[in-house]
Amino acid sequence: MYKPVFKFQDCKDYLLSTIDILIIGNSSEERCSYMKSQYLKTDIEIVEIEMNKVDNNDLLCVVSNKGFFEEEKKWPFYQGMPKVLDKLNITNKNVLLDITGLQVNIIYYLIKLMITKYTPQLLFSCYIEPDEYTKLEADQYLLNEEVFGLKAIPGFAKYKEEADKKILIAFLGFEGERLLKIIEEQHSDAIVYPVISFPAYKSYWNYIALKKNYEALNNVDFYKDIAYYDARDPIDTMNVINTIYNKNHRKTVLITSLGTKPTILGVALSASHNKHIHPISDYPLESEKKSSGIGRISIYPISKYTL
Repeated sequence: MYKPVFKFQDCKDYLLSTIDILIIGNSSEERCSYMKSQYLKTDIEIVEIEMNKVDNNDLLCVVSNKGFFEEEKKWPFYQGMPKVLDKLNITNKNVLLDITGLQVNIIYYLIKLMITKYTPQLLFSCYIEPDEYTKLEADQYLLNEEVFGLKAIPGFAKYKEEADKKILIAFLGFEGERLLKIIEEQHSDAIVYPVISFPAYKSYWNYIALKKNYEALNNVDFYKDIAYYDARDPIDTMNVINTIYNKNHRKTVLITSLGTKPTILGVALSASHNKHIHPISDYPLESEKKSSGIGRISIYPISKYTL
């Protein structure tokens, strides 16, 4: 029977002996450097990828421990990512994609490219939970510095803005103001299908998510039966999306994930397989101080979902 999620400790020796390339984000959070520390004593290539805004242009910054990118540190985001994967010879390698510190738009685009065009021999992803998120006050967390607003995600089919029948599948997080802004600015005419993690990573987090998104849901037409899923499991995310899509396949189906990175992974996998599913993102800039400590480490074998 196929198992979609493993604990890192249960497959650590296998991964340390199998992986050729580790791809990580550039973040100062403790958990975001953990996987790199596990591979420093090996001979694999470790590649750090981040996106920076320079003169209103999205540029990739790519650093490799092998020094392969020293001459071209800045790449235009959309055109540059395929060049990066080409230069890494990714199709002949076993890859571990650590999504913990990767920016949201990079996760979406990398998954799209690796699933459809630049397919590694073996592809694993991993996510490292924090021990705690940084609290500002009761039920207020320091998650993102800012959001840059809705825009297209590279690599995915665009939807018609004028579509008269739209649904928005919303995976809820702690920042209800983000959902409210997405709805008010562009999608007030969509029927919202809220999805919440249950059981949550922590026993009370699902209640916080409902509380934080109450205002947004109270001001729109939303499907009253809230869907539940396992936020640790991107395949469960895919299953929820497929269930809702099958009921609404004649409509324009939009998806936004305002919660965990594994959920974003599941959305990216679904949208990579179905051109009628349209992920949307408000491009959050995550806080470098959003969490502390290292919690559970989940490994996802996703080669099965390459095309």
